[in-house]
Amino acid sequence: MYTLTNDLRYALRSIVRYKALTGAAVACMVLGIGVSTTLFGSVNPWLFRPLPYPKPDRLVGLRETEPARGDRAGRSDGVSGPNYLDWRERSRSFVAIGAYDRTQVNLSVGEVPERIHAARVSWTLFPTLQIQPVIGRGFTEDEDLPQGPRVALIGHRLWRERFDADPAVVGRTLTLDGAPHAIVGVMPPGFAYPEYAEVWTPLGLRADGARQDHGLEVVARLADGVEIERAQSELAAIAAALAREYPDTNEGRGARVRPLLEWLTPPGVVVGLMLLLAAGIFVQLIACANVANLLLAKALVQRREVALRLSLGASRGQLLRPFMVETLLLSAAGAGLGFLAASWGVGQMVAGSPVRPPFWVVHDLDLRAVAFVAAVTCASAFFVGIVPALQAGRTSVLDALREDSRTLAGGPRGRLGRLLVVSELAAALVLLVGAALMVQSFAKRYETDPGFDVRDALTARLSLSGDAYADPARRAEFLEELVRRLHERPDVVEAGVANGLPFSDPLSGGWWERRFEVEGRPLERGQEPAAVYYSVTSGFMRALGTRLRAGRLFDAEDEAEARDVAVISDDLAARHWSGSDPVGRRLRVDGGPWLRVVGVTAQTREGGDMLLGDSKPAGQIYVPYRQDAPQAVSLLLRARSNPAELAGTLRQTLRGLDAGLPVESVFTLDEVRARASWVAQLWGRTLSQVAVIALLLAALGVYGVVSHMVSQRTHEIGIRMALGAARGDVVRLVVRQGLRLALQAVAAGLVAALALTGALSRLLYGVDARDPATFGFCAVVLTLTASIASYAPAWRATRVDPLSALRAE
Repeated sequence: MYTLTNDLRYALRSIVRYKALTGAAVACMVLGIGVSTTLFGSVNPWLFRPLPYPKPDRLVGLRETEPARGDRAGRSDGVSGPNYLDWRERSRSFVAIGAYDRTQVNLSVGEVPERIHAARVSWTLFPTLQIQPVIGRGFTEDEDLPQGPRVALIGHRLWRERFDADPAVVGRTLTLDGAPHAIVGVMPPGFAYPEYAEVWTPLGLRADGARQDHGLEVVARLADGVEIERAQSELAAIAAALAREYPDTNEGRGARVRPLLEWLTPPGVVVGLMLLLAAGIFVQLIACANVANLLLAKALVQRREVALRLSLGASRGQLLRPFMVETLLLSAAGAGLGFLAASWGVGQMVAGSPVRPPFWVVHDLDLRAVAFVAAVTCASAFFVGIVPALQAGRTSVLDALREDSRTLAGGPRGRLGRLLVVSELAAALVLLVGAALMVQSFAKRYETDPGFDVRDALTARLSLSGDAYADPARRAEFLEELVRRLHERPDVVEAGVANGLPFSDPLSGGWWERRFEVEGRPLERGQEPAAVYYSVTSGFMRALGTRLRAGRLFDAEDEAEARDVAVISDDLAARHWSGSDPVGRRLRVDGGPWLRVVGVTAQTREGGDMLLGDSKPAGQIYVPYRQDAPQAVSLLLRARSNPAELAGTLRQTLRGLDAGLPVESVFTLDEVRARASWVAQLWGRTLSQVAVIALLLAALGVYGVVSHMVSQRTHEIGIRMALGAARGDVVRLVVRQGLRLALQAVAAGLVAALALTGALSRLLYGVDARDPATFGFCAVVLTLTASIASYAPAWRATRVDPLSALRAE
């Protein structure tokens, strides 16, 4: 304890004695730890924090696969209801298996309708998650039948806001899609699985249902002692048996078991988050290199003091301990301030997101973040302290007393400092290249022609659910009347309805993938091509501003008579009718009736960035709404001037037809486009900010090394100026040192960037991950930054008085 107290006193005296150095070191640590912890706080809830369920490591997601179609492993690999029931009955690797279907419902409690996220769930889902209602009970097996009673579970928010937190809410009624449901329970606070759901109703599957409909998502809990590999083997065997029993629907279909957290996190998001975390670690390493250089410079100044302590009998270990204690104190101070900065930084990143994350993604600095900061602090203290400590430990008493400033600048200590700065600059170059590629990718997304006009258009979502709209013909009539009334408004140029919009996802009414077959080109099951499928009214494509390439768009007669016709995109036409006119040819969707192609339009760019792991099929197929009249639709209005002003017009017109229908997701089409690419925008902006911080830290490193070199070569510079050297010669001499470091860093950094930026390729759009122009531009920026950082000490060198420098010798 006495030794530790002495080391602590010595470290504190050194910190106080070198105030400027201490401030610079702490500032570097604050930047490094603050940036790395902010990025860890953003990554942690997605990748490292377990799901908020008991024994979350035992939860897995089950999906069907189609190896013949490339085994796409996204969320669209759903499970058919009968297959799920067979899995549940035949498997022994799971203690429970639950299924659900995401949906949205019109909620009516009192007079205010509301459109909310909901889910149809099997009675086994919540026991699988081991989550129980806080009030009432869950669903029973008897309720989970096709003709079972209309019951519902509600979320905690609805219970508070719509039922005034009534403890006797069980038995009360709420109306979902026009049908009354008896409330049987209230789920715990914060619970919203899947992701945003606030109401749950029984799934009601039939064992003899359609096996070709693959719309369910399945969750299972592994039995004790069963690992994923064993469960995978069993489920694959069950899938193979089902393929033999039901070849018409199951041939070529397999099954996959993966941890539930992996299923819930799109693969592109995982790659992007890991890159952000790696960028934060790069910044921390640059900060550590800066601090190590500062302490190394201080160790050179203290060399005579160290030599004196050695001559008085101090051991090497006694010399090392004060250095390590000092760096630990500096790192701890930087960690405390950096943690506070990270708390603010995480909040800023969350505030910048236009989309609410899933309920299980909570951006805060939890115990894992504290452990991360502690680990970074200790590792930084060791890395920062060991360099000057080992240098001090190798000090020779006689050499230290004999050496002068001229030998120090070019000795091993000087070489080590330059190596650290080259490493900083190389790491900064890697971050600069990554940020430049991401920014270019985001710009390319916006520069790419979407195939329609995003200006002056308003969108909204509407669901025609309930008994009043059970008949598809009734839905079509309602929408036609709504569009007719909107057309009568002077501020509306065009109006249309579709099952979804570009730039969005299926849950919010976006692209829906359907398989199709071209007449005269039969394919084996599972080999059929896929396209994005739109069911539209005749005015939708005109409201969207879709460009016609050949033939015609739908007209009123197509819609009124529900003709079997289709319009396709030009890339789909080129893929399947290359060199010939597709107008008049026929195709059919999902084995339905043959559709005659009457028009070809420009391909529209769909939403769902590659960042989210969505694998979009090529091409679009449009059919008249009366051919396939879904309940959930998107409205599109083309405005004469400001589209945002149409929101009131839309709501007023809708109230005149059905005041009980809620309208939601009212955005301009340009806003929909921005929301679809917010992940790319956020990551590009974050990586750019991180790269700028890294470049500034590296520039400080250059400044420090060149300044130290100037101070050590003051005598030499004085002689040069006494012999007639001009100030420009001195500036070039000093700046040349910084340029040499920069060129060495560029060589190392370009090699590292070429090796690492390959991981960015799946996140980029329209940009080569190894684009020579980007690499060259970043290399020039780094070199200029190093030159500017070298100029300040170079200018200071020109102020050296030759006589004073010679007398100092």
